[in-house]
Amino acid sequence: MSATALFGSDSRIARHLGLKVPTYTSLRGFIDAGEYPVFLRCAEPSFAKMFESPFGFEVLLERIRHAEAVERRRANLVRALDGIELDDELSGLLKDTMNEAVLEDLSLLASPSSAPEGYVVPEREALVEFVETLRGDARLALKLTEVFERDGIISITANPKAKPDNVPRYKDLLNDATLLSDFDISTYLHLRRAERAHEVVVEFALPLNSVQQLFSECNGVPPQEKESYRPIFFDFVANERVTRMVHHIRARFKRQAEDIALQTGWEQVERTLDRGQQQHLVIGLAAVTKEKAVIALANDHSDTPRTLEIQHKDEKLADKLKEFIGDVTISLLAIQGDSKSRSFSKHLAKALPGSKPRMVIMPMSVVKTMVREVARRPQDALLGHDARQAYLLAELAADPRAFAFHAPHIVRAFVPYRGEINPRILDEFEKTFLRALLSSHGFDVNSASVDVLKLVPGLHFNDLLAERSTGRFSSMQDVQTRLAWTEQSFKAAACMMRVRGGENPLDARVLHPQFYNVFNQALSKVDFDLKALLKTPKLFDKLPLAELLADVDNAQGAITCIRNGVLRSKPKRLRFQGKSTRGKAGRKLETLRVGGMFKGVVKTVAEYGVFVDFGAEREGLVHVSQCTTEYVKHPEEVLKVGQDVEVRLVAVDLSAKKVRLSMLSEEQEAERAAKKKERSSGHGKGSFKGGKGKGKAKGKHGKGRDDYGPDPKKQKREEFDPTNPFYKFFKENEASK
Repeated sequence: MSATALFGSDSRIARHLGLKVPTYTSLRGFIDAGEYPVFLRCAEPSFAKMFESPFGFEVLLERIRHAEAVERRRANLVRALDGIELDDELSGLLKDTMNEAVLEDLSLLASPSSAPEGYVVPEREALVEFVETLRGDARLALKLTEVFERDGIISITANPKAKPDNVPRYKDLLNDATLLSDFDISTYLHLRRAERAHEVVVEFALPLNSVQQLFSECNGVPPQEKESYRPIFFDFVANERVTRMVHHIRARFKRQAEDIALQTGWEQVERTLDRGQQQHLVIGLAAVTKEKAVIALANDHSDTPRTLEIQHKDEKLADKLKEFIGDVTISLLAIQGDSKSRSFSKHLAKALPGSKPRMVIMPMSVVKTMVREVARRPQDALLGHDARQAYLLAELAADPRAFAFHAPHIVRAFVPYRGEINPRILDEFEKTFLRALLSSHGFDVNSASVDVLKLVPGLHFNDLLAERSTGRFSSMQDVQTRLAWTEQSFKAAACMMRVRGGENPLDARVLHPQFYNVFNQALSKVDFDLKALLKTPKLFDKLPLAELLADVDNAQGAITCIRNGVLRSKPKRLRFQGKSTRGKAGRKLETLRVGGMFKGVVKTVAEYGVFVDFGAEREGLVHVSQCTTEYVKHPEEVLKVGQDVEVRLVAVDLSAKKVRLSMLSEEQEAERAAKKKERSSGHGKGSFKGGKGKGKAKGKHGKGRDDYGPDPKKQKREEFDPTNPFYKFFKENEASK
């Protein structure tokens, strides 16, 4: 049985993750070999242009860790069930499921659950045996899990002991009873915070009619004693099974809510911090009260910070600002995200000389983290709290990228409800974002700061500083020779490092050093040089790279990496202006879970199906056969553009960026499959089977020599199933003629 259950673990995990099996096995091999994620995403030909999003790739790696943990649990369960005969249904579940709750239910076959603490043993021996039977009944546990995920209810009420002032903060979370399938998972971290603060009470339950239905199907209950067994069964479900199912539901909700919160944080931090240095004056504003604030200047080329305390009702405010700022152009006004500062900024913008500057609002979580994490330096040692806060705001807005490298914890401060997220995941989030900045923009090893060098994987920054003090690095080859690198660490670091003004002009490009040789060979066989290629990118297609890489695996991926590395000198500038652009971002495909339910809107209707916008970065396809349980010739018979629908995620293909959806529930699909199997089972092939001494020769009309007529026990087979929708369709057309 172990071979059956564990066979195809790679295909099972790949299907769960939305990857093709070769892609997953290749990715798994590179990870086991110690390769860094930044190299796999940026320079490995096998994954060229496959994982363009650093955040999506990090989420995928986290899901791989979780999926492999599930596989290890499956392997342990298979060993525990060795020698126990399982029917086809249970064997199929053991082989295919990626649900931890289902695996735990199947583990009851090997070891029944124990009694919970405080359990009161029934007086009658028959009832004791009944409870022990329930604790080892895996089928009942599987039914309960299915029913709980379908019919389970979550109720959120205000805690009577909570302070009245805090109730409005969590008012939007309260509800009498909501199906688990309808619960908004994006609010779960907020709910956890409220629950940990003892502001709300969260209760999970199963409807009594669902439990009663399961009890009526329960074996081993004497008909004349149902009233005695019913309370025992209900207590068992409430105290021993629902508690365990709630644990799994909470864990699943938390993982999905973490993905949503991290993506929200990533989009905001990317929008705010992935910006270059401002060339003109930047003002930082920190309001003390509604009428008083402190402003500070950055990029004013002064040795000491310049701050000014102002009041918006001051009649001489404009004159004071002109004297404080002078005739310098103001490029940006940075304010903290509290209501006092936002209100004060309107008065300040009107009083500033010249044209109205652009405005950036920093969340208060970022401001507090910045003030806490950045140590006082000599230049701001004498500033008060509010003045220093305004000065740090101005510095952050003046050069966001450099400030993020200096105070990396401000990156995680953009993540909502980060206190409810696993600290290890936050560390990976922070590191991934900062390394993504370095791989996108690069850094010169001859001038990079210590803050930047600390982020390079496998690099001891003290060694680089010591070597740099003895002389400049002339090339990437020089960097590799003078410093101690492992193979994996240099390949990852080369995705970020640049040597500008060195011996090799390719060292200043995005191109990875592993492609230098083949690119130079290709360039030597054409009649133009690198400068001409950069001036006219269309010449790249004339390079004989395909010929040189003919014997190399993933040759097309290598060509793609070389093209991007040579021709792309700067990353694409992110544009977030306008609500429409921001709204199109959607959830990353890597964060979607197969089987999840989503609400969406029909965007396009085609002959083969409809495309639905369900909140992801790509629209999903609902095939015409998945639009309704009835047969329809065209989706427009039941759907129209703009219609609100509820869809179920069937499959995700990360490589092709495709999503497959369905408007049918799992039960409806199972019922359809059963009917199809029942119809097909009645139609045999009727072919002649040859062989030595076997079979009978058939005559002109297909009858054998020893034909004794029709079998009286054999039922007559129908030529057509009258319930078949295709049969109905053709009959109606025939009648209309």
